[in-house]
Amino acid sequence: MYRRAAAAVAVVLVGLVVGCARQAEPQPVPSRVPGPAEAYLEAALGVTSDDAAAGALHMEEAVAACMAEQGFEYVPDTSGYHYVDAAAIDPPPGSREFAELYGYGFAALPEEMRAESTPGVNPNDAILGAMSPEELEAYQQALWGDAVGADPDAGGEVDLAGCFGAAREQVWGDREEDPVRLALEEEITRVDAEAAPTDAAVSAAAGRWSACMSDAGHPGYGTSPDAEEAAWDRWTAFNDAIAADPALGQEGPDGLILGQAGLADDEAALATADWDCRAETRYDDVWQEARDRLQQEYVDAHRAELDAWVETFS
Repeated sequence: MYRRAAAAVAVVLVGLVVGCARQAEPQPVPSRVPGPAEAYLEAALGVTSDDAAAGALHMEEAVAACMAEQGFEYVPDTSGYHYVDAAAIDPPPGSREFAELYGYGFAALPEEMRAESTPGVNPNDAILGAMSPEELEAYQQALWGDAVGADPDAGGEVDLAGCFGAAREQVWGDREEDPVRLALEEEITRVDAEAAPTDAAVSAAAGRWSACMSDAGHPGYGTSPDAEEAAWDRWTAFNDAIAADPALGQEGPDGLILGQAGLADDEAALATADWDCRAETRYDDVWQEARDRLQQEYVDAHRAELDAWVETFS
């Protein structure tokens, strides 16, 4: 089933590097059992917290080496990277208890999943502060390439280039240009978005789920992903409003932004009803059966290619 949080790994790595710092949107860690095609992604690309921490350090060191080659000083700094280990989260994402407390994990998150950087001294701040505007522009261009000054809200993807992009490719591989991975991910998306939802058994289960949700006081949702998408849209609209008018971002006595607690309560009520109705109607079981069958068809047709691909990562 489609989940906004679905990913191939259970470790979240958020990099906040000088010149391009950004707070990541909160994303729940996936809890569902991977399908046959997703299992290949996990086998090839899955990392542990230790892997991610080591990779972050190697990437920072590669950035520093690249910048030195271009005549710039860059001090490796991993303090802005945040790691989330799904096994350490209690209650676990995907459980009813998590839904009751945190909904889908948008307006509220447990402490372990918050990708918040602790204010501190970045060793590169002094380097940047001593530069003229012209030197700073050249430095940022070397560090980020064409990503400098790009507006992620203007549409399209912002591809990292410069030394940071080169370091990421050096440490993690050029996966974006991997045709086997791209084809595999496209098939997983196709199954989730097109093939599985139109399966007869899934359609019948969705009808039962929708009726259950109406009885629980949440009418108007055709499928479980619709409910989660609605919660995400409300969270996004909340943040967009604050971005347009920073005065709306005032904190209340509870430490939350005014209005966030109410939004989180509504999300938790919706997510809990969603969980109960999925359990009552066996929605997840039916979806998984259809998804596994459809993904297995792809795996069977490309098994040799997929096995060879996974082997390159071992």
